[in-house]
Amino acid sequence: MLEKEARRAEQVAAMDDWQRLFAAPERTIAYANQFGYNARPYAAIDGGAGFGSTGIDSPLSDTGAETPNSTGFAASGTQADQIDQLRFTLAITDPDDAAVAKQRFADIVAGFLSYYGYEDAAAVRRNIAAEASARDELSQAVLAYDKEPIAGEAVEARRLIVTISRNGATAPATQEPEAQGTEDGNRR
Repeated sequence: MLEKEARRAEQVAAMDDWQRLFAAPERTIAYANQFGYNARPYAAIDGGAGFGSTGIDSPLSDTGAETPNSTGFAASGTQADQIDQLRFTLAITDPDDAAVAKQRFADIVAGFLSYYGYEDAAAVRRNIAAEASARDELSQAVLAYDKEPIAGEAVEARRLIVTISRNGATAPATQEPEAQGTEDGNRR
């Protein structure tokens, strides 16, 4: 067992930053969890729709709002040893605290990407603050920023999505990993 772990550590150490992001799911999930996502290990999705990991939605508001702004994380792919896509989300459900939530979300995404040598934190902050739809085509990845309304919520409610996709990856399974919830089955 220790030999296998040592070989895997050597393989991961030999990878460049972007390869490590996509080809070392265990490490990528561990880095995401440093930002409080508490994501499960990357594993087969029930129903055979690929592989994935989803974190617990974490509040990014401190306003005592009924529905605080929150951030989420998910990874998905078609192979057990290869992530095809990572999604970081910010649900803005408390518009009074949106600016602070966007800043904190940008810090999380920029901090995560810095593990992989991406140094344009200013672009991350600018696109998230502006709620821009944008794409950044990198050598081994595509970084996309999108916004969508949140159904059933207030008119101002929206979700900001930062997607990191592996170049050359086919579209990940359309079924997203199920979100983790509390023991009573409710999503946090």
